Amino acid sequence: MVGFLFDKNTVVVHKKSCHEAEVMASKFGNLVVATEWLVQDSEYPIRISIKGVDRIGMLNEITQCISLSLGLNIRKLMLKCEEGLFDGYIELYVHDKKNLEAMLKELKKIDGIYDVVRTDIA
Repeated sequence: MVGFLFDKNTVVVHKKSCHEAEVMASKFGNLVVATEWLVQDSEYPIRISIKGVDRIGMLNEITQCISLSLGLNIRKLMLKCEEGLFDGYIELYVHDKKNLEAMLKELKKIDGIYDVVRTDIA
């Protein structure tokens, strides 16, 4: 997240990957301010892209890791498999960045997963 201070009481916040933020940063670089979320006990929607080698039980292992082991709520899941390889995305809720990083680390430990990264929700 990136913020732009436009007067003493107004900060406009955008995702760093937002085109509008890039335009604003190039025009108003001196107005950029650090942003930080202080809300506790909230959930934030995120999307991860995931790729790997398909096998019996792979989907079960992925959902078990996310839902049961880490206690996260899956919103949407789309995976496709071709010639023994799968790829797709999972949209879910996380509590904070540490929660997200822990999930990515645990998913990477699953045998057959070779790429898992956070991506933008379309």
